Amino acid sequence: METSKLELLLAGTRIIPSVNSAEGLKCVLTKTSLPCVMLKLGDINTLPKIIRLIHQYGRKAVVHQDSIKGLARDRTRIDFLSRLGADAVVTMKPQCVRWIKEEEMLSILGLFLIDTNALATGIQSINESRPDAGLVMPMTIPGSIYEAILRQIRVPLLAGGLGMEEALVTAALDNGALAAAVTKPALWQTIGS
Repeated sequence: METSKLELLLAGTRIIPSVNSAEGLKCVLTKTSLPCVMLKLGDINTLPKIIRLIHQYGRKAVVHQDSIKGLARDRTRIDFLSRLGADAVVTMKPQCVRWIKEEEMLSILGLFLIDTNALATGIQSINESRPDAGLVMPMTIPGSIYEAILRQIRVPLLAGGLGMEEALVTAALDNGALAAAVTKPALWQTIGS
């Protein structure tokens, strides 16, 4: 069986460090061997340097596009991220998935699950836009919701948001998430290594 782009990105780990500060970035690059980094920091001026640094450490850059200041709200932001060498892009906008894939980056569609309508809309968005993976937020949703999502989608599911304790992250992984995006450095070490 052919290795998927997502499997190549994860390289066997189930933790994606999510960084929103320079200190967090330094920590993940110098104190872990985790293969990819989810960026939730920077702006259009600092992002080129940050992505170069991640690549210099032999890691993959997963850019959470809605967290980067100064990016245009159209196709140009996807082109910009591609030129910078982003390996994957998290988007909350289903229409961006096609553009991300056209630029040969891994596409991850994020879903905020606040109620049953958001759940139904999220499942529909994943099935229609066909990203490389879905990212369910928060990861603290019940196992029955993970089961419902996984029964209805055809792509791997990642989890993110509110994973502040090892038990919460482990539960998300046990409930079917292929990997979890985690901000807390202590959890990168205990679960990810």
